[in-house]
Amino acid sequence: MRHELAGQRARLPPTLILHGASDRIVPISHAHAIERLLREQGTPYEIKIYEGQGHGLTGAAQFDAAARVARFLGQHLQQAPS
Repeated sequence: MRHELAGQRARLPPTLILHGASDRIVPISHAHAIERLLREQGTPYEIKIYEGQGHGLTGAAQFDAAARVARFLGQHLQQAPS
């Protein structure tokens, strides 16, 4: 997977990785592979693995993820010129 990502783009943009530790659809190894690639590239990233969560986050994890998304976008998106 890492080589697929690296071949598609010379450098990935700042990335937020949110992943359920019990995800049966996308293996947790994919989240860690993306993290390794971002670290190798020196790309800003944040990762949060939610224990006991599957592919869709629920309960407190869902609210935490929403807050992380808002904060991450606020940090990494520039306002478009008027």
